[in-house]
Amino acid sequence: MRKKLFILFTLVLCVSFRLSAVDNDGSRYAKNSVLSQGKWYKIKISETGIYKLTYKDLKKIGLSNPQNVKVYGYGGWIINEDFTKPYIDDLPQVSIWMNRSRNDFKNEDDYILFYGRGNIKWTYNKTTTEFEQTQNPYSSDNYYFITESDEDPKLIGIQGSLPLADNVVNSYNDYVLHEQELINPGETGREMLGENFLKTSTVNVQLNTEGATTDPAVLRCSFIARTVFTSGKLTIDFNGSYLDALSTSVPLGDNTYLIATQMSSPLSVNALQNQNTVKLTYTKGYTSDKNVYLNYLRLNYKRNLKPYGAVTLFRNTTLASNLGFKIASASSDLLVFDVTSNTAPVRIDAQLSGSTLQFAADNNTIKEYAMVDLAKLSDIPTPTYEGKGLGAIANQNLHALESADMVIIVRDFLKSYAQQLADLHNNESGLTSIIVSPEDIYNEFSSGKPDASAYRRFMKMFYDRADGGENRPQYLMLFGGGTFDNQLKQDWADEASKSMLLTYQSENYLTEVGSYVSDDYFGLLDDKSVVRTEEPITSTNPFDSIFDLSKAKLDISIGRLPVRSASSAANTVAKIAAYIENKNKGIWQNNITFVADDAVAGSNSTESEREHMQDAERFSAGITASYPDFVVSKIYEDAYERVIESGGARYPDANRALLDRINKGTLMLNFIGHGSTTSWTHEYLLTMANIESLNNDKLPLWITATCDFGRFDANASSGGEAALLKEEGGAIAMMTTVRAVYIRNNRTMNESLMKYLFKKKNGKNPRLGDILREAKNDALLFEDSNKLRFVLLGDPALTLAYPEDTYKVRITEMNDRDADADDINIQALDNTVIKGIIENQNGDVAEDFNGTLESLVFDAKQTLRTRGNTSSGTPNPDKIAIDYTDYTNTLFAGKVDIMNGEFVVNFVAPKDILYADDKGKMSFYAYDNSDSKKKAQGSFYNYTIGGTNTNMPEEENPPVISKMFLNNEQFKDGGYVNSTPLFYAEVSDDTGINLSNAIGHNISLVLDGITTYDLSSYFTNKGGSNKEGSISFQMPQMSEGEHKIEFRIWDVFNNSAAETLRFVVTDDYAPSIYSFEIWGNPAKDATRFVINTNTPQSNVDIILRVYSLTGALVWMTQKNQAADTLNRYIYEWDLNTNGGRLQPGVYICSVQVNINGRLSSVKAEKLIVTAR
Repeated sequence: MRKKLFILFTLVLCVSFRLSAVDNDGSRYAKNSVLSQGKWYKIKISETGIYKLTYKDLKKIGLSNPQNVKVYGYGGWIINEDFTKPYIDDLPQVSIWMNRSRNDFKNEDDYILFYGRGNIKWTYNKTTTEFEQTQNPYSSDNYYFITESDEDPKLIGIQGSLPLADNVVNSYNDYVLHEQELINPGETGREMLGENFLKTSTVNVQLNTEGATTDPAVLRCSFIARTVFTSGKLTIDFNGSYLDALSTSVPLGDNTYLIATQMSSPLSVNALQNQNTVKLTYTKGYTSDKNVYLNYLRLNYKRNLKPYGAVTLFRNTTLASNLGFKIASASSDLLVFDVTSNTAPVRIDAQLSGSTLQFAADNNTIKEYAMVDLAKLSDIPTPTYEGKGLGAIANQNLHALESADMVIIVRDFLKSYAQQLADLHNNESGLTSIIVSPEDIYNEFSSGKPDASAYRRFMKMFYDRADGGENRPQYLMLFGGGTFDNQLKQDWADEASKSMLLTYQSENYLTEVGSYVSDDYFGLLDDKSVVRTEEPITSTNPFDSIFDLSKAKLDISIGRLPVRSASSAANTVAKIAAYIENKNKGIWQNNITFVADDAVAGSNSTESEREHMQDAERFSAGITASYPDFVVSKIYEDAYERVIESGGARYPDANRALLDRINKGTLMLNFIGHGSTTSWTHEYLLTMANIESLNNDKLPLWITATCDFGRFDANASSGGEAALLKEEGGAIAMMTTVRAVYIRNNRTMNESLMKYLFKKKNGKNPRLGDILREAKNDALLFEDSNKLRFVLLGDPALTLAYPEDTYKVRITEMNDRDADADDINIQALDNTVIKGIIENQNGDVAEDFNGTLESLVFDAKQTLRTRGNTSSGTPNPDKIAIDYTDYTNTLFAGKVDIMNGEFVVNFVAPKDILYADDKGKMSFYAYDNSDSKKKAQGSFYNYTIGGTNTNMPEEENPPVISKMFLNNEQFKDGGYVNSTPLFYAEVSDDTGINLSNAIGHNISLVLDGITTYDLSSYFTNKGGSNKEGSISFQMPQMSEGEHKIEFRIWDVFNNSAAETLRFVVTDDYAPSIYSFEIWGNPAKDATRFVINTNTPQSNVDIILRVYSLTGALVWMTQKNQAADTLNRYIYEWDLNTNGGRLQPGVYICSVQVNINGRLSSVKAEKLIVTAR
């Protein structure tokens, strides 16, 4: 734990080993780490003190010649987070004391002594006249390093005593602490608490104060509680007598986000005994009291100056230029060391007079001393040098690393997956990466001990050496989960504990809105970008007293992949690889979606709640104005019917619209509103169950301006993590929140994100990490602490999959008129012909561009109004509803070929236009079929929609439904299906299929005569027009039993055709394999298994086995996956088995499919493997 103090004195003096306090001084770093050469051994100490290693110990550790022993390190205090202050780089050598000269150091019982620091830092507070502790929140273990070399050892020197004057003390200031680090009740902040008074109302604590003087002592009890209505009370008895009672605080106002309040009071105690009993008894103020925990019990007292055991640490707060110390009960075996300088203690040349050992020294700053009684040599503690992570360690040299574009910090357990990601970026864009384990960072940058500041020190080394220039890392990826429980005191699964990386937690742990976890800390690298403050921590000022993170500037872009298992890492990297490859390219990548909460206020004002919709509308208008090629979709809860169900109010239509949009594809999904760790809005617009059921192969960036949705450091998984880490579907990345946030602060954050989301640099799309970094550094967010609660869960070097500026789609003419003409018009039933080109950066036709153009042609923009829903069920449109604009009617959606950079789009406009005589919008997305990097966007607005083409003869022939089935063509009416079958239909019409969203004339599917699904946007055209195409639609989860669907389709003249199917949903539905093919057969380097089943677009377990011709199993894998866009399950295999690469020969490959525990029959094929 770390207490906020007004510090006037400290027990630390800076040593001279590679210290620097110059801004961004690259020379402060060693060119090579001392760990780069020689043999090294890691040892562990438990607490601050003097430690002993015998010749025998050193031999057992691994030293060939203990005479050459060296000790390195600086122990376990939390690293100072102000990097402008001098600090030690790499590992300094520690001065040691040898019981005899180096040449005579050869007997098994010879020994060395060294001073080691533990995890608790004690600081004197002149105001309270107490020594106050700072626990290291990252680990209670403390490490040093042992090596041997021919150089002379760094021996502890001798410091002469000043002449003894009148100012002499025979007592010293001491402290005793009871503090258990057991639990963090709010799962936030770096503080850990001890005993739970609600489980055991009485706690007895023993405090040892042997040798205490009669001076009054100060007992401080700190505890927390969350009480309402009536104060609780903690009664303190000392050695059987009542001492005091501390009452809990009952905060006023809204305490929704309050975890607890902290109570702490100094109490004067007298007549200390060798063993003192403190009895703490809690009395509830009310039955609802919660989070009542003991923080610590600390006693500051005076102690007679004499040895207590083999090692005694002492100091005195009397400030003087000459302070004398008289140590009683001394002998010639007693040594005194000044250990104020951590790595360079000195032995004091004290004088023994009888049984009194005395010396004098300058004490203008409080010094720390250690007395060692060699008569009790066997009681001097020995470091631990055997066990996990101890003993011999490999050489390493992070200090010698050349800079790279990205640094990936990852535990060894997941390193191979990080390497895959690094290779992906290098192959795709030439981006270089350094992959490093946190353990190696700790060894060189925090004396072997976990400390979040070690990550930052490591990154700052590159930054300083480049003087903040371009030759430094641009990105930091934290490849691993994180937790508020940095010491992993919880019962974590083995894979999770092996995956975790440290998190930087706020010191505030008492409120949800005042606390945070932030990866931003690791990106504060420029000394000038950090604004220091000396304000103490309070619930309203949740900032470190060293610097204010809300005013700091991020110098690198940071993202975290919060994976907690190997399978999760593999799945996430595979998703990113597929996204980079852009396998599912299409016009969905022109779509931007804004989702907004309603204005049902709860305890907030209606006006403030309307801001969700108003903000979404303002941001969407800004995107449309600045980036007209994008199509903005809007899902505002208040635009839908609010239904009261048994579980409360819901928006079922809005929920369906949201899931439908995710499944159809959207480049970015931006939610504004109330939320929690696992859901959106009070009406549960999106739930964890929804996320877990997602199977979208078009992955959006999710931006969630809501509370807690990306709380990756909690024990339970958040919705943001679930969406990101889903094996199939979900999100490609999350810009999300980790704690409770405020509506109006979110607006500023979101506004800044929208400012940089598509802001290109040199024609290149921004990477995700840069978007968030630029947004946080914007002047809008200076001093905004809310931004600290936004984090990028995802790859910071990833770019969104929309086209760069290399090519553009440009319309050249429409209906035989130049695209710049003033009076271009589309009438109902017009045969519309649009011609255009793919234009290169020189403005010329890109004749080498051959591929596909996807188009969306909209009717005129409409101004709509939401409903104005209220909690009472009676809408109040005048007070609550807002106006918004949208393109609600589609005239055409389809694909055409691009040949030599030119294309033609042809369609017949439906009767169902809006007749608004206003401008419409066209959006285009083009891609080359042979070069995946050749893509283009475009838009066209210069046309009006209105009127009817009266020259078009009336046509009454209905469209044709040529095929319709569930799951596969073998389906028969009345057949059995799974609970989420795939609906498929092929349709055609001589004039054109009606793709408008006109009520009653859209492509529809009616389930059981009750639920209607609009399938217009699921139509895929064929042949370059809307006269022929198909519809594929994954049915939502259905109950077991008989069902009926009616499919209806309309043409542009509003003639319709309909067909029905009956079917039975059963849990006994067994999968069947229709075909099993091996692509790449014979195989040389790799092959691909392709499976077609009767479970398209469902998640299934696929079991692949490869046998030799003798029947021996040589390889097997089992993978859960969904079908691709062609309803195939594809598995790529590199021919590697556990025993190495498959030998040339003939093999039998079999496949079996498992869904819900039911197995299909087995299909098999031969595979021929050839020599390389």
